[in-house]
Amino acid sequence: MPKSPRTGAKIAAPLQGIELEVRSKDGTAQLGDCYATMTGLIWCNGKKKKENGVKVKWEDFIAVCASDETLKAAVKAAKAAAV
Repeated sequence: MPKSPRTGAKIAAPLQGIELEVRSKDGTAQLGDCYATMTGLIWCNGKKKKENGVKVKWEDFIAVCASDETLKAAVKAAKAAAV
């Protein structure tokens, strides 16, 4: 069972994952939901259902976030693809 790096407390995540509601900086708008599961992340833009979200395996997420350079390249590519 994973432990919190700050407190050392054991963290028990539910089998269906943990849901994070992502809001705008001022908190007035819901941008979407992010689910952290045992197998990866699921991003649901707006009010999409979890089943219709974009799934990212942990290995892919780790590869994107491995360094500042890989993260910047991934964000740049994603913004270019969204245009």
